[in-house]
Amino acid sequence: TDAIQEMNRYSTTRIVADDPALAELKVNGMFRSGHQTRFTEALEEYFPIEARREGNVIVLKMSQPG
Repeated sequence: TDAIQEMNRYSTTRIVADDPALAELKVNGMFRSGHQTRFTEALEEYFPIEARREGNVIVLKMSQPG
């Protein structure tokens, strides 16, 4: 959630964590401020996360085991 807050400081597109389990994940890396789509794509690639865009908001939640 700290990484999400930092990314949201520099963009009009908001990232919202819609799952309390996201707060337990540790994110390490360098991301360009304001590049919300690339940041969320990286999260989806490395974690069991789904990102859904709703207008100017990207909603993140943990993926359901399949």
